[in-house]
Amino acid sequence: MRCCSRSGGRFRYGFGLLRTAEATGGLLGAGIASRLGRRLGTGTALSGTAAVEGLAILGLASASNPYVAGLALAVCGAGMDATIVLLYAAAPAEGPDHPASADRAPGLVCRSRAAWV
Repeated sequence: MRCCSRSGGRFRYGFGLLRTAEATGGLLGAGIASRLGRRLGTGTALSGTAAVEGLAILGLASASNPYVAGLALAVCGAGMDATIVLLYAAAPAEGPDHPASADRAPGLVCRSRAAWV
């Protein structure tokens, strides 16, 4: 925390704003995930949101401006949360058909989720 006291605490507030941008983007991504899944199909939406997330991380790595970094974090959060929502929505469709078989093979749904991660 010594570096924060030298800069007057601006670093601490700037970091908090960047994290808030990521969380705000995450809320937006979680909110639009179901519409993306219906419109594009779950598989296409999963691939698209994962690609958006990856491109946003590349944008964050090349950002020299804190506002561009905040925008990249917001887009990354939106892509990440949309991917997670779509992934968990698709998992029951890929799991066992009968509830009794789900008790015998609990790792089946986890394996289908891990294929996307």
